[in-house]
Amino acid sequence: DPNIARDGLGRPAGGYMQLSPECAAEIKPLLLQCLAEGNANIRRVASTTISAASVSSESRRFPVVSLPLASWPELLPFLLRCIEAGLSATAGPDGGTTPA
Repeated sequence: DPNIARDGLGRPAGGYMQLSPECAAEIKPLLLQCLAEGNANIRRVASTTISAASVSSESRRFPVVSLPLASWPELLPFLLRCIEAGLSATAGPDGGTTPA
């Protein structure tokens, strides 16, 4: 984008990284896979990465969205399936949830 200020190496000024469409296409399925990981630390890092890369902050000097939500239509359905699977896994024999 010619409207984004660049540093001497051609990177967006302010330290924010812009991913190529090819790189974003490779990263998205890996992040979704990490969200389904059993290790809570891996899920937490993947969640933080998705939120930071998918949402532009107005407080940033040069807002850059590397993985825009509009170009990631499978994200919300995937998250909903994870929630449903989690609810199913905690359901007791009577359909209620078991205490955590």
